Amino acid sequence: MVKSFNAGDRELVLESDIACADPVYLLRTSATSVAYSKNLIAILDVAKKEKLLEIDTKSMSFLLQSGVVPPPYTIYRNLYILSIGHKAKLKSVASNTEIEFFNDFPFYNHGRVAKAGFNANRLIELLASAIERRFDGLRSGFLYHSAGKDSNSIALALDRLGYQNKVDFITQDSPNNSLEPKISKKIAKKLGFSHTVLEPASIESDSSKEAVISFFKRSPLPSLDTVSLGYPLHQLQIPDIHSSNLIDGMGNDVYLGHIPAKWEYRNQFLSRFFSVALKFANKNYSASLAFFLSRTRAECTGINRMSYGDAKKIFSVVENVRGYWEGFDAQKLEYLDLRSAVRGVIHDQEVCIRKIRNFSTVSDSNLILPWADANVAEYMYHLNEKELFDRKALKNKLVLREMLFDKLGLNSDALGKMAYTVDSVAVVLQEKKWVKDIIQKCDLWDASCIGSYLDQLIVDAEGTKRYRNHAALIFYRLFMISGWWLYSDFLDHRRELS
Repeated sequence: MVKSFNAGDRELVLESDIACADPVYLLRTSATSVAYSKNLIAILDVAKKEKLLEIDTKSMSFLLQSGVVPPPYTIYRNLYILSIGHKAKLKSVASNTEIEFFNDFPFYNHGRVAKAGFNANRLIELLASAIERRFDGLRSGFLYHSAGKDSNSIALALDRLGYQNKVDFITQDSPNNSLEPKISKKIAKKLGFSHTVLEPASIESDSSKEAVISFFKRSPLPSLDTVSLGYPLHQLQIPDIHSSNLIDGMGNDVYLGHIPAKWEYRNQFLSRFFSVALKFANKNYSASLAFFLSRTRAECTGINRMSYGDAKKIFSVVENVRGYWEGFDAQKLEYLDLRSAVRGVIHDQEVCIRKIRNFSTVSDSNLILPWADANVAEYMYHLNEKELFDRKALKNKLVLREMLFDKLGLNSDALGKMAYTVDSVAVVLQEKKWVKDIIQKCDLWDASCIGSYLDQLIVDAEGTKRYRNHAALIFYRLFMISGWWLYSDFLDHRRELS
């Protein structure tokens, strides 16, 4: 359902639910009116009908250089997202409407007030309730399952609901991680759920290439997550995933304590010096040591970048977005709070979760994110910090580790970090000729430079240099942007960039 705010209406403040299970989308339809809804497709249908879907140059600059467009902005000039902590005040001024955005991030660790101790059964009940309220009984159900803490907590909630005949577990096989599918299958069997292991992703066949192009066509927003490419291939292996209930375990790090790896925590201290000393390395080649060391502290949280210099070569109207990330550094937040506010809101929401929001649209499915449920988030955020993470050891989700060991015999400490992964970067390199052709067809890029730049990326990605993985990542991202630009049903390509 789409609602409208018009000139003359009383002031209105809009925001998403606290952990953003349902973002609110705003569309500036005219100087006097703003449309808003939790249904992105409904909003985009209005925008397309009114021919309002112009791509914003600055947003494309963010997508190129940072891999993400920070909310409340989107790739579209007139469309906004209210994510975690974002609010929009709509008001009438003279005969027009104005939108005033402000941020009130709700999950700083220094604001955490313990209300009760952790109770495993209470958490399982809350997760189960979050699933039950959103589960469409007329559809089949699938849980994206790993050997990790988040999806296995959901597995316990599904067991509590008795959904063994309603939900199947699916796990991605990977040449780099043969252990995870075995662990996942063992847990599914223990709880009585069916389990499917998806074959490693590949786009070698014509059918897989067609599936990827169909994914681009129906994706409402671009997502550059390295797992994105795996999703359209799932339907080839599990046709019933179309029009199903999709259950995913993302969305809780932002309030449980966004704990970095030890190397990242160390590097954010070094960045205080290097980001200033090497500031002008922003003009260097992206896969270089100098550019890597020039990252701002905010970018250390996981904002992998293309240099402004490289972006300028292929996208002549690019804007330098470094100042945006320097603005976070200027706030001088303690690093765990900074990581929650940056990675938790920007990267997690608009890279990680955006990919499955896109796939739920493409597959006409019902997305359920139990950890993003407001009741779950409120309960877990208001636990004592010491129950959630250890600052010195940089160890996260302590109570989940204990719960899963007690109820499933899952030793998360011994396993290390487990997540749902697809090596899409390797996949595109396997089909680099087709991928390069897609990128070169995209008229966003400077035709005189893009070919030689891609050749350099491929040589470096397949070479032995230290930053070869970064070159491969940029090649992948250019493919995901180019494919979306070329094939998206939502774009009006007759409009100029603005």
